[in-house]
Amino acid sequence: MNQTSVTLLLSVVFAVSLSGCGGATPESLAKESTAQMNELATVLENAKSVDEAKPKIEAIVAKFTDLKKRVDALKLSEERKKEIEATVKPDMEKAVSRLMTAMMKITATDPLGMPKLGEIMQKIAATK
Repeated sequence: MNQTSVTLLLSVVFAVSLSGCGGATPESLAKESTAQMNELATVLENAKSVDEAKPKIEAIVAKFTDLKKRVDALKLSEERKKEIEATVKPDMEKAVSRLMTAMMKITATDPLGMPKLGEIMQKIAATK
């Protein structure tokens, strides 16, 4: 995955992380978003093919979509967003790095699955 994709993925995750409603705080949702990234990495690390991982990945995409709805429900100031980003950035960068490694591994094992994986990642990016 190239640098532009990584940057887009980080921005999507930060945007999803900065929401809060229904009793959840922006901080707890930021942690939830990081957990989803780690869950996605785990799924890819343990899968033998993209097809095998796809149902679990689709469930994670649904969770990101739900987080997006919560993002849209709350308007945070730019200052507040920056505060939250600063608190989750180290963990999120680790999660994204882990995800990138897992994606490279699965595409090496299942090169024909790369287009499918790309489509799935675009769905996550669409939750921005």
